[in-house]
Amino acid sequence: MKKKNVLALVCASLLLTGCAFSEDDEATEEVAVEEVSSEDEDLEEEVQEKEQEEEPPVKEDYYYIGDSGIPLLGKDQSAEGLDLYFKSDGDVDSKADNIYVGELTLVNGKNEDTVSVCVNFFSGNDCTRMVTKDNREYLYLEADSSNDYYDLIVFDITDGKAKFVDEMWETYVYIDELDTSSPDFSDPNNILLGDISEGFGTFYYYNYYTVGPDGTPEPKEEAGKVYRVCSEKITSKKALEFETVDSNGNPTGVNTTVPTGSVYVPIRTDGKSWVDAETSDGNVVRIRINDFGYDGMINGEYVRDLFYGLMFVG
Repeated sequence: MKKKNVLALVCASLLLTGCAFSEDDEATEEVAVEEVSSEDEDLEEEVQEKEQEEEPPVKEDYYYIGDSGIPLLGKDQSAEGLDLYFKSDGDVDSKADNIYVGELTLVNGKNEDTVSVCVNFFSGNDCTRMVTKDNREYLYLEADSSNDYYDLIVFDITDGKAKFVDEMWETYVYIDELDTSSPDFSDPNNILLGDISEGFGTFYYYNYYTVGPDGTPEPKEEAGKVYRVCSEKITSKKALEFETVDSNGNPTGVNTTVPTGSVYVPIRTDGKSWVDAETSDGNVVRIRINDFGYDGMINGEYVRDLFYGLMFVG
C-alpha cells in the first residue's frame, strides 16, 4: 500500500514541476529546425553558384568555310577568343547553305584588311592555307561568282599579316581526262586550276600553277591545255596565213597559208594573247589575237568576221 502512495506522489510531482514538453520547448525546437533548413539552403546556393562558375562558356556557333577551321563571322557576331577569322558586312547563319558577302574582312590578330567581293559562299567552297618553301603563307579562298565561274581570293598571312593580294576567276567545269571537276590546292607547287577563254569562241582549258612571288597562282607552263570547245565546227571564211607549231608546242618560225574552208580546233592557249589550233590539213598553227573576246582581232580584222561557227557562251 505504501508503494502505491509513493508512486502517486512522484507522478503528481512530475506534473507540477512541468517535466513534460512545454510551449517554450516547442518554440525552441522550431527555431532549431529553421536554422538547420536555412543552413541547408545557403549550402545548396553555394553549390549551385560553384557549378555555374565551373560550367564552360557557351561557344559561338560559327560558319566555317570548307575544312579550313577558319570561321566567317556576321557583322555583329562576337570574335572573342579568335585570332584568325573572316568577317562579313552582313549577317551570317551558321547553318545556311548560301552566304552572300559584299565586303569581306580578314582579321589576323591585330591586323586586318577589307575587300569588296560580292560573292556567295556555298558548302562546296573551301579555304586553303598555302605555305611555300620559303615560309610565305597565304589563304586561297574560293567563292561562287556567276555561271561556271568561281572567285579565287588571295590573302597574305605571312608573319601575322592580314593583306588582300588579288581576286581572280577560275572554273570547276569537269575535266574529262583528269576525272575532276574541282581545283587541287594540295601542293603549292602543283596547283590545278581550270579556266574559260573567249579568245577563239568559248572554250575551257586547264593548267598547273605554283604560288607566285606575290602569292597569286603563276602558271608553270606558258600554255594551258584546251579540254572542251563550245563551237562545233570553226571554219575559215578565207585563206589565212599563220606560223606553224611543232609537236612540243614551240613556234617554228615558218608560216603556212591555211586554205578557205579549213576547220580549226583549239588545243592550247596562254589565255591572253594566242591560241594554238589544229587545222583540217594536219598542221598546228599559232593564232595571235588582240583583245580576247567577242571583239578580238587577228591582224586588224575581227575574229568573228574571219570564221564561221564561232560560239561565245556565258
